Amino acid sequence: MYIIRELHENLLRFFKPDSPSGLILAGTVGSGKTTLVKRVLKELEDDFRVFSHTGDDLQFRQAVARNTRYLHEQVSAQTTRPALIFIDEVQKSELIFDAVKYAFDHTGASFIISGSNPAFLQTEARKRLQRRADLWNLAPFSLGEILCHEKMVEPEWVRQFREVLFNWQDGRDVEIPLDLNAGIERIISDQMCYGGFPLVHLAQDNDARLVEIRKIVERGFELMSVNNETTADTIKLELARLDSREFAYQGVFQRTGLRRRDQINKVIDALINHGYLLKKKPLLIGEDRRSYLNNYSYIDPGIVTYLTGEELLEGDTERGFRVEGYLHNRLRQILQLKALKTQVNYYKPFTIDANNKVKYGAGEIDFVVSIGKRMIPLEAKAGIDRSQVDTSLLVDFIRGRGVAFGIVAYGGLPYWDKRNRVLYWPYWLI
Repeated sequence: MYIIRELHENLLRFFKPDSPSGLILAGTVGSGKTTLVKRVLKELEDDFRVFSHTGDDLQFRQAVARNTRYLHEQVSAQTTRPALIFIDEVQKSELIFDAVKYAFDHTGASFIISGSNPAFLQTEARKRLQRRADLWNLAPFSLGEILCHEKMVEPEWVRQFREVLFNWQDGRDVEIPLDLNAGIERIISDQMCYGGFPLVHLAQDNDARLVEIRKIVERGFELMSVNNETTADTIKLELARLDSREFAYQGVFQRTGLRRRDQINKVIDALINHGYLLKKKPLLIGEDRRSYLNNYSYIDPGIVTYLTGEELLEGDTERGFRVEGYLHNRLRQILQLKALKTQVNYYKPFTIDANNKVKYGAGEIDFVVSIGKRMIPLEAKAGIDRSQVDTSLLVDFIRGRGVAFGIVAYGGLPYWDKRNRVLYWPYWLI
């Protein structure tokens, strides 16, 4: 069973027969990269002659090692049509990059490269293929992808949020002819507990889901080289317990007996580089200052469930943090396709004290999305009742910073609060 991915249409548009293009497709183990690419390549066969290889193939690795022009000669000998080369598991040999570059430069062949080591793709692959390739990340299934597959929502309803972020100005066209029914609620609950990795979603029961999550998590974390595995496990667990909450080194110091931040940062950086963890910092508007506060989210709620052993989400408080982590990943996915410079931070009211240091106040706004000069504050809430949402800080930010509007991503249906310029939008349509 194939579930249509959001990147599917973007990939089809990205590759044009008359314009050679390169793409690095990264993503954690088990996110469905190879399945997606093979489906897209099948649809592009009318426009391209497709050549597929894998770094797992010893003969292929030896061929490019002996001859940098191997791919160029293969394409030239077999077709005069536009060519599209796909190489999976590219991390198995760096010599593959030289062959890809030669084919791109001398044959005009487009290419997609992928693999199961996101850190390698986001560092070495980007460096070796500079100016020739864009980098996209593939996340686990979103709620929108699942709900569209189940015919519970329309794809254009999910796409509307991009229009809101990039172009929307006021409260027009926010109504969607949809009720929040039990089927949608069930899918939301499953996602917030077990996440959206493809094989997890397709598993037959909850135990099977956890087994699949374990395979994904442990296989991915094996790639990280750390001196003390017990310490690394403790840090990963602490990050899961704090998922989407502010991170403090003191708590990890107490749990591990460490006294140096660099040892902790080594594990955190490895998690980020391997695609498992997202980071955001507080936005210090108008101040050229550094903050040691950080907020980390795992890219999938299932990872949090596996690491903490907490399957059941009781009440909106715990689910609220899962929703915030989910939105952190979704915002990253949406913004990666925008050509303008983008950034995701969070906001805490602050002042500068007598010692010229930043002093934070109470409360925070979960996200501030910056797209070029456009700034949009966004609050994440799990509940469906708008009357229970405190928007005072959000409204103060909108008025004080002169931004066009703010967003409350919550469990209910779309609604435009014209007076306060706050758009309420279902997080399950993001």
